[in-house]
Amino acid sequence: MITYVLNSEKNIFETVFSGLIKPSEILQYMKDVNNNKELPQKLNALLDVRTADFDFEPITMQSIVRENFRMNKSFQMINNAILANDPHDVTLVMFQHYTLGSDKYHVNIFTDREKAEKWLGSW
Repeated sequence: MITYVLNSEKNIFETVFSGLIKPSEILQYMKDVNNNKELPQKLNALLDVRTADFDFEPITMQSIVRENFRMNKSFQMINNAILANDPHDVTLVMFQHYTLGSDKYHVNIFTDREKAEKWLGSW
């Protein structure tokens, strides 16, 4: 399941992935986010995946990131702090790797929510 809310007090778009997550769910989530005209142009996103299980091979992440880049043209910048139990999780590292080199998409992986929020506040 994927749930999300804009925390306007902190200016952070908070998302929680929980349970078994399929690529189709991630793609629908990205579509919903990219079509949401109420979100700020400079999006600070906190993605909590601590209770998620990804139902796909890490290489699938490349096509998911490619699709996200195609869709996220409506944002000036996206800063994505991923909150995880294991910052070396192969799926998350692949996600981070495939976003390198983008001047408008920044990703960092954290195990501590406070540090993730502090990083997002630095943008």
